Amino acid sequence: FYLPMAFLMVMLLIIQFMDLNQFLFLKLNHIAHFMPIKWWGYITYLGDGMAAGCVLAVVFRKEPRIALMGIIAVLGSGIIVQALKSYFLISRPAGILSLDEFYQFGEILKSRGFPSGHSSTAFSLLGTFYYAHDNNKQGWLFFALSFLIAFSRVAIGMHWPEDILVGSMIGLTIIYLVSIRLKTYKPGLKIELAIGIFLFLICIGILFYDPRMPGMLMLQWIFGLIGMAFISTRFYSLYNKSG
Repeated sequence: FYLPMAFLMVMLLIIQFMDLNQFLFLKLNHIAHFMPIKWWGYITYLGDGMAAGCVLAVVFRKEPRIALMGIIAVLGSGIIVQALKSYFLISRPAGILSLDEFYQFGEILKSRGFPSGHSSTAFSLLGTFYYAHDNNKQGWLFFALSFLIAFSRVAIGMHWPEDILVGSMIGLTIIYLVSIRLKTYKPGLKIELAIGIFLFLICIGILFYDPRMPGMLMLQWIFGLIGMAFISTRFYSLYNKSG
C-alpha cells in the first residue's frame, strides 16, 4: 500500500507545485496515440463500474469473499468520488481547451472531472485481487494494469493528470481498508446469495447501459453474458450441495 501510495502522492505534488497539469495532459494525450484511440477506449472501459461488476461476477464463481470485497471497495470509492465531483465541480479538458488541441474519444464532457471515477474503480477492483491474498508476488502487475487504465483517461481526453492521480489514491485507500476489515471474513449462504443476485443484476444492466463511448456494445454483451454464466454455475453448485 505505502509504496504505490507514495508514488502517486509524489507525482501529484510535483504536478501541483510545478503547475504541470495542463502541460502534462497535452503531452501525454499526444504521446498516447502511438496506438489507435479506440484501443484506449477499450482499456478505459475496464474502469467502468458496470464492467467491474461483471469481472467480480466471474470472481464470485470461486471466491465470494473476494467478490464482496470488490463490491464494497468499488461502491465505497465511487460514492466518495461522486461527492468530490459535486463539491469541486472542476472542469474537464474539453471545458477549458479547444477540441482541436487534443485527442478525444466518446461523448464530450466538460464538467465534474475531479477526481476520476474510472481510476478509483480500477485501483479498487484490481487492488482487491492483490490484497485478498497473502504473499501475492504479482502485485506489481495489478498496480501496473490499474495505472494503465487510469492513464487511458488522459489518453482519451477525459481527465487531467491530477484527476487520475487523486482517483487512484482514493481507490487504493478504500480497498486497503476494506481488505483489513474483511481479511478473515467468510460470507454465509444468505450473504453469498445476495452477492450473486446483486452481481447478476449488474450483468443484466450492462447489456442496456450507455458507457458514453462508441463501439462498446459487443464488449458489453461479452462482459454481461460471461458474468451471468459464471454466477449461474455458482448457484447451480450451491443448489446441488443444499439438495
